Amino acid sequence: MDKFKTIFVGSILSEFGLANNKGVSAAATQWSYGLIKSLIQNGCKVTNLSHVWNSSFPKGKLLPGSKDDFSSEFNTKYVKYLNIKGIRNLSLFREKFKAFKILIEEFFIPDVMLFYNAYPFNIRLAEKIKTLFPRIKLILLVLDYSDPEPDDWINFKRDSKVFDGCVFLSAWAFENAPVENKIHIDAGWDGNIIQDSHNENEDSETVFLYAGKMEKYGGIQNIVNAIKLIPKSLNDLRFEFYGNGLSTDLIELAETDSRVFIHGFVSEEKLEEAFRKADVFLSPLDLSVSDNRMVFPSKIMNYLRYQKPILASRSEGISKEYDNVLFYPSSNNENGWRSLMLEFSSKNEKEYKTVAHKSRKLLSKKTWDKHVERMTDFINDLD
Repeated sequence: MDKFKTIFVGSILSEFGLANNKGVSAAATQWSYGLIKSLIQNGCKVTNLSHVWNSSFPKGKLLPGSKDDFSSEFNTKYVKYLNIKGIRNLSLFREKFKAFKILIEEFFIPDVMLFYNAYPFNIRLAEKIKTLFPRIKLILLVLDYSDPEPDDWINFKRDSKVFDGCVFLSAWAFENAPVENKIHIDAGWDGNIIQDSHNENEDSETVFLYAGKMEKYGGIQNIVNAIKLIPKSLNDLRFEFYGNGLSTDLIELAETDSRVFIHGFVSEEKLEEAFRKADVFLSPLDLSVSDNRMVFPSKIMNYLRYQKPILASRSEGISKEYDNVLFYPSSNNENGWRSLMLEFSSKNEKEYKTVAHKSRKLLSKKTWDKHVERMTDFINDLD
């Protein structure tokens, strides 16, 4: 079963879908895209069973989801559902089970099903399929989950018991989860190295770049407050922000500090151009939010491909193998971030070459093809 048939119960959105639906995650789409594309390239047959998450009606759409919301690169069966609070989990389960029955009639009965997160509708769907098709291997992809320590993992053990194995992105979750069949795969890339991108910013300015959601749980508040502490007389610094969401404090800062630029959500092409021209990447996280230990900040892999300094919060979800390529603040607050950013306020060619060398060394272990090889072996070894 090396080249298995699989259904991915998750969503890989198009740029249109990411731009036009609140509450969706670009990072989740990028991770899922890399995994599923590599599975296909390595000979697996994959069909996606998808939906678009929205805020509940009337704030969000009543029946969210359209063909344009999903990447055209994949075979996707998407469902619409009643997006009403108290009803939508049941509606999603019913619609996805109907779609599953159509998929196995039109395409194949899968060897494996990959479920994106332990959502209530995914758990119910997995339980139903396990009853009807006990030979299908059900794999839970744990991209995030509520902090399991307060209840000593009771909820997680309940939610994951129907699955034959778990894939954890968080190093902490992998090391501590009380499940027998598990594997750690944090993030991957396509293997196409980006050469010498640190030379593409020929200006005298040092450009710091953040790409991600603008919510406080992402740690952006520490960056905003740190910039306020950096004297405006240091006018050869530039701070660029990309991503969905709104931060009132960031908007107010941009109005009063000419070094701060908010670009919002942009196309992949524009983001890649910005990454090439950046000098230093920012990956903050609010470590006071205990749920964040269950997350691997996937923006780190997006940054790492460009082989430049990455300033990051020291999260428990990040494995120690990243310590050689990440720079951590002495304390995860505005003062710690201010000091760290000032250390990188001027360009150092020798430092960049060292960072690039260490980055390439780690990247060589993190291609999606290598992850898929490990995942395939893991699945094949399941009883």
